[in-house]
Amino acid sequence: MKSILTAIAVAGIMSFAAAGAQAASTFNLGGSYTGGTNSLSYSEDGINLTVDALHSLSNGSIHDNNEKITRTSNGVGVDSAGDSTDLADGEGSWNDLVRLQFDQAVKLIQVTFSYYDDETQRERVRVCNQYYCYYTYQNVPAGDDEFAFFADTDSDGFERKASNVDGNPYVFAQDWISQTFGFGAEGRDDEWRVASVTVAAISAVPLPAALPLYGAGLAVMGFVGWRKRRKAAAQA
Repeated sequence: MKSILTAIAVAGIMSFAAAGAQAASTFNLGGSYTGGTNSLSYSEDGINLTVDALHSLSNGSIHDNNEKITRTSNGVGVDSAGDSTDLADGEGSWNDLVRLQFDQAVKLIQVTFSYYDDETQRERVRVCNQYYCYYTYQNVPAGDDEFAFFADTDSDGFERKASNVDGNPYVFAQDWISQTFGFGAEGRDDEWRVASVTVAAISAVPLPAALPLYGAGLAVMGFVGWRKRRKAAAQA
């Protein structure tokens, strides 16, 4: 009888603990080519994701100037006015920003880029020969890539949380929990695509469903302890 009661109690407590378990889900953002579009949709493990594009200024302010999100097999980038590429970059008057909006709060674990830190940048250049001049695109030397990190972690707005972040893949040490994250270029030397992002669901099992079993487990353990104390008192 004692072993059965103990097993029930342990099961109740373990079920309660499982309510906070986190399951990792990786969204691979690459796919079939799309020209500039307003948004792209993804789904993994019951989590839905919408990706779109904005831009930011050097002071961190965020704006919408009809930027479009683009996709290739290597990930997503941004097509913006005055920009000669469809990568996320700092070319033109502002910095491209890729925004990720989940349909539930998630913990951000890792982001992976493509075309990152290749120390080149694709630019429009003017080439002349003895007869005429023309424009073409060439890869020119550039500094190492970096990114700015954006999030809305306290429900007071989507904002820049960190600047000059470097690493690919980049694993987040801090527990960033939100429904909205973003990765933006920091200047003309930055040029990349967001290839994938890994997040964790906050609660694998709804907490309220585990509470009754948790309460029953504590009650059983209390009863077992009371029986032990009563028996010890009788033998004293």
